[in-house]
Amino acid sequence: MIKRIPLKVEYVDGTVERALCTGADSITFERTYDLGMDQVGKRLEYVWFLAWAALTRTGKVTRTFEEWLPTVEGVGDDDEAEGLTEIRPLENPAPTSSSSTLLTNSDFLLQ
Repeated sequence: MIKRIPLKVEYVDGTVERALCTGADSITFERTYDLGMDQVGKRLEYVWFLAWAALTRTGKVTRTFEEWLPTVEGVGDDDEAEGLTEIRPLENPAPTSSSSTLLTNSDFLLQ
């Protein structure tokens, strides 16, 4: 399973943006570079691209990757956003036991 990757983008003007990279961003990376996600840490460009892909997907960036690059001071792991990678449980968990009120396959059979 692909885990979400929290990244922090520091811009030249001093602003900071957080990017939570998801599976969609990972696929964008793989399609663009024709490489697996295990290669991301091998080049600075790959990590920056992943952050750009997430920020673009969420509408926080509208520039092309090449236009965005000169505006960035650095990209790195975002320890503060680490909690965002946890999957939160459903508010109303699905029932896990049988009940007379639950529908079963036999309820849909034609009689």
